[in-house]
Amino acid sequence: GLLALVAIVVHAVRGSYPRQLFDLIMGFDRWVLRVAAYVFLTTDRYPPFVLEPGPREPGAPATTAPSPAPSPRPGWTVGPVLGLALGAVLCLGAVAPVVGGVTGLATDAAGRDATGYLTTPPTVVTGTGYAVRSPELLLDPTEPTSFSPGAALGDVRVRAAALEPGRPVFLGIAPRDAADRYLAGVAVGTVAEGRDGDTRPRVVEQPGGPPPEQPAAAGIWAAQTSGPGTQTLTWRPTPGDWVLVVLQPDGRPGIDVAADAGATVPGLRALSLALLAAGAVLVALGATAVTVAVATAHRRGRPTGEPTA
Repeated sequence: GLLALVAIVVHAVRGSYPRQLFDLIMGFDRWVLRVAAYVFLTTDRYPPFVLEPGPREPGAPATTAPSPAPSPRPGWTVGPVLGLALGAVLCLGAVAPVVGGVTGLATDAAGRDATGYLTTPPTVVTGTGYAVRSPELLLDPTEPTSFSPGAALGDVRVRAAALEPGRPVFLGIAPRDAADRYLAGVAVGTVAEGRDGDTRPRVVEQPGGPPPEQPAAAGIWAAQTSGPGTQTLTWRPTPGDWVLVVLQPDGRPGIDVAADAGATVPGLRALSLALLAAGAVLVALGATAVTVAVATAHRRGRPTGEPTA
């Protein structure tokens, strides 16, 4: 497939298909089809491990149409073909950073709300116990500050509102160890990924009793908020292992809220521009390699005595 892509580029530039490249691709295709025929039991002839290039099967009768005559000095030798292959690989490698950069810029421009947060759609989370906790959010303290996940996220915002009007909600972010101690023996649910085809998160319930004290008095929260209506919790991430916990302020069972999460992600635009720049460099290098390869092959393939200009 890569050689065929190279041939397409050459054909677009020269207006003709390189004969040596054509013969080589035909040899590859011939061997692959022999193996496929043997594997799928359409023939009992074991495919020989040999490459037989050329437009016709060895021993097959010649067609009525004459084959094109080879050029006097074939210019598509190993060097130009490798140059074309390198250019094609570089151009293909530019696809991912370019797509990532364009997606990032589009998200940065259109995905932010009026306060500058990139926010997930609201999600309904329910639990029969006294609390629902998020999966652990590990922010590696060994990473440099400027490249840590916390620095990449910026400010984090979580909003939640009870589905029952007027019912209060408590939101708190705490270190995982402290939350584990507070919720030890408590009937709590942990948010997990939904099953296939279900976009709603799944809550894995753990049996137990009520919490030892009301959440506001636990003293473990790095950030917290509670009250009726929509509650908004904002937090600046720091290195550590964190969890988000949703409870009722009075410690009663039953969690039924609609929640969303967002972050400012301050470096998204700079990262997107860097990806676009990397993609542009790869495209430039690939185009240069293709141009040099085509020019070299054309110069080598010119018959002796042909003017150079």
